Parts: sequence; C-alpha cells; structure tokens
Amino acid sequence: MSHTTAAARPVASDAQKAPAGSAGDGPPNASAAARFVVRLAAATGAVSGVLAPLALGVMCAFIVWDVFARYVLGAPTIWANEIATYLMVVVALVGASFAHRADAHIRVEILIDRFGAPLRRGLETVGAWAGLWFVLVAGWQGVEFVAKSYGYGSRTFSLLLTPLWIPQLAIAAGWLMMIPVVLGEIEALRPARSRLGAWALLLTPILFALILLALGDVRAEIPGLGLDVRLALTAGVVLVAAALHSGAGIAAGLVAMVGLTGLLLWGVVEAGGGPGAMVAAFALAIIGLMLAGVRVFLAIGLAGLIGVHVVTPVALPEVTAERAWEVLNSFTLTALPMFVLMGVLLLRSGVSGDLFGAMVHWIGRLPGGLAHAGIAACTIFSTVSGSSLATAATMGKIACPEMLERGYNRPLTFGSIAAGGTLGILIPPSIALIIYGSTVGVPIPKLFLAGIVPGLVLSAAFMVVVAIWSKLDPVAVPAGPKSSWPERLRSLWAIAPMGLLVFAVLGSLYLGVATPTEAGAVGAFAALVLCAAKGKLSLRSGAQALREATLTTAFLMLIIVGASILTFVFDFLRIPQNLAAAVVAADVSGPLVILAIAAIYIVLGMFVETTAMILMTLPVMFPIVVGLGYDGVWFGVFVVILVEVGLITPPVGLNLFILRGVVPSAQLGEIARGVAPFGVAMLLVLILLYFVPDLALWLPAQLD
Repeated sequence: MSHTTAAARPVASDAQKAPAGSAGDGPPNASAAARFVVRLAAATGAVSGVLAPLALGVMCAFIVWDVFARYVLGAPTIWANEIATYLMVVVALVGASFAHRADAHIRVEILIDRFGAPLRRGLETVGAWAGLWFVLVAGWQGVEFVAKSYGYGSRTFSLLLTPLWIPQLAIAAGWLMMIPVVLGEIEALRPARSRLGAWALLLTPILFALILLALGDVRAEIPGLGLDVRLALTAGVVLVAAALHSGAGIAAGLVAMVGLTGLLLWGVVEAGGGPGAMVAAFALAIIGLMLAGVRVFLAIGLAGLIGVHVVTPVALPEVTAERAWEVLNSFTLTALPMFVLMGVLLLRSGVSGDLFGAMVHWIGRLPGGLAHAGIAACTIFSTVSGSSLATAATMGKIACPEMLERGYNRPLTFGSIAAGGTLGILIPPSIALIIYGSTVGVPIPKLFLAGIVPGLVLSAAFMVVVAIWSKLDPVAVPAGPKSSWPERLRSLWAIAPMGLLVFAVLGSLYLGVATPTEAGAVGAFAALVLCAAKGKLSLRSGAQALREATLTTAFLMLIIVGASILTFVFDFLRIPQNLAAAVVAADVSGPLVILAIAAIYIVLGMFVETTAMILMTLPVMFPIVVGLGYDGVWFGVFVVILVEVGLITPPVGLNLFILRGVVPSAQLGEIARGVAPFGVAMLLVLILLYFVPDLALWLPAQLD
C-alpha cells in the first residue's frame, strides 16, 4: 500500500506529486507529441486542482448558510442542499483527475514492492493502459448519458426543477478529464519508444471517438461472446497503441490482465456457477488486479465493467455514468468531505498537540502513562476526525517522538498509536459508518450513537493492554513527567476549543439542529474559526486545506463508484438475495455465519483497502445477516471493528504504513510486533459485542 495517503500528507505541486518524468515538458529529446501529452496532463491536473477544491469550499459554505438561515433567520433556503449535492459530484469526479495527478489514488504495493524496478514499472504501465481503456469507456458512456438526459428533457423532482443534464455534465467532464492525466501517467512511466509511439498515445482518444461516431448506436454483439462490437473495437485501439508506444511486452501484459479477468468471470458463468462461485470469482479477480499494482478504485471498477459485459446479457448500458450519478447524487454522502475537511483544518490548528499535552499532564505519570495519553488523545481526536488514517498520522507525529525520546519500548510505542488510530472510524463522526449507512440504508445518526460505547470499550481495552505490558516489562515504560495541578488545569483550558468543536458537531446533530451532513459542515466551519483564532489561517493555507480534503474525498469516492459498478452486476444476478436465501434454507446457525463473516473480513483485511472491503462485501453480507435476524445498526459497528482490525493487520494494514511514513525511524516489523496484542484485544471486544449487543444498541434505542 502506498506509504502515505492524501489524508496524512501535505499537497505538493503537480511536479512534485506526479509520477517521475511527468512534470515540465518531458525529456529534452521527446517528440512534439510526447511533450504535448505531458503538458496536457499537467494543465488538466492544474485545472481540476482549482475547480474541485473550489466546489468543496462552496458546498460547505452553502450548507452552513442553510443551517444559519433556517435557525437564525427563520428563512430556510430551497436551493442549498440540492446545489451542494451537485457540487459533490464535481468534487468527486472532477477532483479524480487532480487526485490521480497527485498520486493519491492508492494501490496495494505489497507484492510489486518485492519486484525489481523494471518489472514493477512494467506492471504499473500495464495497469495504466488498463486504466486508460476504463476511463475512455467511462468518458464515452458519460457523454451518452448526458446527451440522453438532454434529449429527454429530464428534470429534477425538486422546487428548482433543474434540467438533469446540467449537473450530470460533471460526470462526463470528470471522466473525460481523467483521459489526458492517464495519458501523461503512461508517458511518465515508460516514455514512447519512437515518434510513432508518441503519436499513437496522443491519437488513441481521437481514434476511440471516431470509431464510436462511425458505429453510432450499433449494439451488435460478437457471436458466442456476447461482447458489444464497439467495446471490442475500442479495446483493440488501446491494445495497438500500447504495442506501438510501450512495446509488445506491455501489450501482452494488457491482454493477460484484462483477458484473464474476463475469462475467469465468463468461465464461472459457462460452468453454471452459483452465487457463491460468482462472488469468489469477482473477489479473486479484484485481489489479483490489486496485487498486480492496479489502483484500488480501478481494480474494482475494471472487474465490475468487465463483469457487466461478460456476465450479464445487457448489451451496453451506460453503467459507469449511471452508477456514478446514482451513488454520488446523494446529500447524505456530502457529509464525507465535510468531516474530512474538518479533520484537515484541525491538523493545521495545532489543537492536536495541545490535546496530547493535556493527556500527558493528567495521566502521564502512571505506568505506561505516555502510551495511555496517546490512546486517550486518539480517542478524543476521533470525536472530530472521522478518519483512522488522519488520527494515526496526527498522533504518530506528536506522540511517537516524545515516547521514544523518553525511552519507551519501540514496539509498544508504535503499537499503541497504530491501534489508537483505528478509533477514528468507530467513534463518531465516522467516515466508515457514513459509507456503511449510505450503502445499506441504515440511519447514520443511529450508527453514530451505536459507535460511542464500543469505541470507549475498545479504548479501555487498549489501555488494559498497555497496563499488562507495563506490568510484565516495567523497563519498557519509563516514568512519565510529573505535573502540578495548575499545569493540569491550564492544559484543560488549552483543549477547551476541542470540546466546543465536539459540541458543535455532535450537539447540532443530536439536538436536531442539523443532519449528519450539516453537522459536518458546521464542524468544518467551527474548525476554520478555530484555525483563525489560533493564527493558523491564511488564504493560502485555507486553499491548501481544501486541496488536501479534495484529494482524500476523490480517492474515497472513486472507490465507491467502482464498487457501485460491481454492485450493478451483483444486483443483476441477484447474488445477495440468492446467497441470503441459500443460507436461510440451509438452516445454518447465526453464530456460525457471524464467525465465518468475521474470518472473511480478517483475511480480506490483510490484502484489501478498508473502504473497498466494506463496499465489496456489504451487498452480499448485509442481506444474509439481516435475514438471520441480526440488527443492521449492530452489524454496522461489528463490521467497522473488523475493518479496524484490517487497518493494523500485515501485510496491508494502512495504519502500519502511516506510522512508518510519519516516523522515519520506524520499521514495519517492530510496528507489527507492537500492534499484535492490541489486535487480540480488538477480537476480544468483538466477542463481547456479539454476546452483549446492547453495547451498540442501547444508545440508539434512546432515539426511538
């Protein structure tokens, strides 16, 4: 997995963040076509890097204004929420090319890291060509999707009666803007072998478009395969261009990557495989693509797109555009960038350092006190962050150096902070719970309440691990600093703004003042005010915060879009319903099913990014669990804790890589050793949650 993420690193210029060789005009001896590709990629990334963050800022401002107008002026708007939802589409898809240019779309690197540089670059080049085919198809379908909306004269069922083609333009524009950025990535990874190759790369989108225009709306299928002729011909254009630009080996790799995925899925269908076999085939295809270095969103989306044309009898629906619009056109999901922005602003305010300092003053003198302070700070920071990666990165930068300086055991230092960081996606506000609730239709306020008690129990369990470690190995935990009562009281005053921010978010939510999305916007605005009050805000730093939040939002939302394409296939084949019916008919006991689900999540967590894991599995798991009589709110908390285990499970535990990135001296081996006992504690809490479901359900029940 990439060692850093958009949530945990500053945004550099395009030249700094883009793949090597993509900045500037390319090599001095590059052809005019190659230089044009590089310039076009840089220009597109720069434009999207302005438009998407600007859309995010306006979206936040509109939502905050709506809350203010409703409760202060008594004059609620009729436009703010609708326009904010449309801006969400802009942030996600127009921001996608900015994120791609900045290398923020994550990939699993556990296997390709072991290869030599030539082989790794070759695999990345193959993945980039596969990505080019995907975005070309997505761009084509996006244009058709918008054209149909325009032709039909479709309008929204709202007071604004907005013509749908206007907000849907962002779908087509977003995918089309990805095309030059991916072209630049290909040229950066492996410069053209000849002038002909450079022109082949540049002309690929043009030839692609000409073929589509020539064929028009022809939907003829290749006999015996069910593949749309247009799809096959355009795939041939990309394949020929890959051979001319990057060589026969890359073209062969592209055929193998896409062809084997299609053959695997087609073979299962031809063999009459049931829903379980189809799920296994898709999982194998996606994990195979990820291990080959294909970016996570692309691995899921590519498997879904191939599945649409190989598994289903649908000739060629505008699936990438339709699914992108359906999943992104959601006011509920706009909460995600709001909470991301709030976390970014908090990082800049410096309040996180004050928070750790306060915890050290109060409990630092205890055995293992600094580790306890780090976990407590992670717990409190989680109440305003919503992201485990941001929590781990922030506290890793602050707590780890001080603990190491005072002589703390290195595995204990890294393990306690890596584990404490996982609380960011459980204790509300939680991005994972927002994604879960939006995907399965469970009320997000109830999910937020459900995460509080289990989050506190998990935090206490981590402190028990530290206490046991301190007892067994006193040398590992030197005595912490002794603080006077005046120092302790002053430290509380220093973190008072954090308390006000928590009240602004959760108070506005549970007092009925704001929805989860509006609470996120209110929190982001409060964090902005906090930055200004602490003298940490300027026009430049505010713009930088918007850019950072856009990067994180774009990579998360593209994974959601990819998963939505995959869900289309699952729904078409009725895989979730058939699996749920099969489990119920087999009369398998509930505990055995939950145990199997837990095992699947733990294994997947070793290889698959957390958001992708949730979105890949919920369409299958949720109907089974609900069909067995388990509560959807309880299962949401259960799943998020399982996902937290994946965050600290080698070889792809993101929090392990986050700490390795923010603490240069940290080694993955010692981080993994340190986190192991905390992982055991998480599994014990899961067992407790199963036998005492009221840990998650008691607070939500108070809303009924």
